[in-house]
Amino acid sequence: MKNKTFYFLAVILAGILGFYSCEKTEEGSNVRDLIVNNTWVYDTLEISDLTNTGLVLAATFTHLAYAGSEYDFKDDGTYTLTSDLANIDGTWELVEDKTIITDKGTENEEELQIIEINSTEAKLSIHVEGSFFGTPISGDVVLIFKSKQT
Repeated sequence: MKNKTFYFLAVILAGILGFYSCEKTEEGSNVRDLIVNNTWVYDTLEISDLTNTGLVLAATFTHLAYAGSEYDFKDDGTYTLTSDLANIDGTWELVEDKTIITDKGTENEEELQIIEINSTEAKLSIHVEGSFFGTPISGDVVLIFKSKQT
């Protein structure tokens, strides 16, 4: 059950990322280098509409699912996601320095839009659309990760 909940939340998060296309990086930094030269530890999240009950519920479960998790993206196109709920190994790719796609072509595919990234913090967005236990959901969730190397 925990794995299904985690994967459900990962899919929700992937959808939210489609909303944002703006990305900020440190002057002279390469987005790919920032991604692979850091281990990204989940810190918190932001949501676009606190009045949307479904989105608030989904964000709450997303926060619980990501609590204590770390992404380690490797230069060879693989990643490891370590969390209290699961340890997942998969593949990733960077599209136009704006989108991280994990596990492309699988049922676990996720798109994370890069809102902002620097050597200390990454803000990754996903768009949520659908239903959460019968409650309609539509909105954006921004996941905030901190670099473990800082």
